[in-house]
Amino acid sequence: MAAQAPMAAPGEQMSELSIFGIAQDGLLTLLAADHRTSLRLMLNPAKPASVSASALLAAKCAIVKAISPFASATLLDYDSAIICRKSGALAQNSALLAALEKSGFSDRAGERVNEPDPHATPLKARKAGAAAVKLLLYYNPRYHDSTARQLELLKVVRKSCLAAGIPLVLEVKHYEIPLPMWEGAVLGSARDLSPYCDALGLQFPTNSIEEAPAAMACKRLSDAIRIPWFLLTDQSDFLQFLWQLEIACKGGASGFSAGRTVWGDAMRLPAAERERYLNVVCAGRFIRLQNVVLKHGRRIDELR
Repeated sequence: MAAQAPMAAPGEQMSELSIFGIAQDGLLTLLAADHRTSLRLMLNPAKPASVSASALLAAKCAIVKAISPFASATLLDYDSAIICRKSGALAQNSALLAALEKSGFSDRAGERVNEPDPHATPLKARKAGAAAVKLLLYYNPRYHDSTARQLELLKVVRKSCLAAGIPLVLEVKHYEIPLPMWEGAVLGSARDLSPYCDALGLQFPTNSIEEAPAAMACKRLSDAIRIPWFLLTDQSDFLQFLWQLEIACKGGASGFSAGRTVWGDAMRLPAAERERYLNVVCAGRFIRLQNVVLKHGRRIDELR
């Protein structure tokens, strides 16, 4: 049984909301397609600013149409979510997971902080049909100013989610962590932040390339928190992520969120070739990841 997460400080809300709405058979197989600035860069590395809003949206709809039928939920920025739902690109069997943060981050004296998207609120997302919302935080526990600000942002968003009655999925991206400190940083952040969300997306919690110690690192993470966690692709190549996902699931992870690792190379193709590549190669990759989770993942109802 998972260890209990830290108790909230007096006056803080620790209520939980169900994430079964973004799961399938109790597992999380999430398609990430909320990319904005990075997608423009993939479409035109030399002149990303020249990529029009319509071209960006067309690429995103193509990704969603090809892969969302296999995803328990699809992660989209709020504006794209509206279009993908109305156009029918988002499969009916894939729940909507709406992003709440602006694209990218602000650099404050070398520390990264996120900003909420004023157009996307938990209440608006719920009214638009989202089954859950997602907040991304860049995080380095050694940077006290930014971690304090990021934690405060998380608490504010959590309060809004509780008021709106919509679950909160938190994704944590660690940066500038020395390799010997990586596992401790991921584990410590999970303990600190998990009380304020309903599911937690994390990078692979170890630098080990050996199965046994890597699996133990994942198990330590699973034992340290009482909510489901899933693995983020974190720009790893597909085969590396496939290996990491199997280890993570054997160690207690409940699934994955996959974006450019699955579909990124399709963006380099001409639009006429892109659709077939997405439907054959990229969807095939996603199904391979899904099969790993079905075989080894810890179902979220096992945490209850």
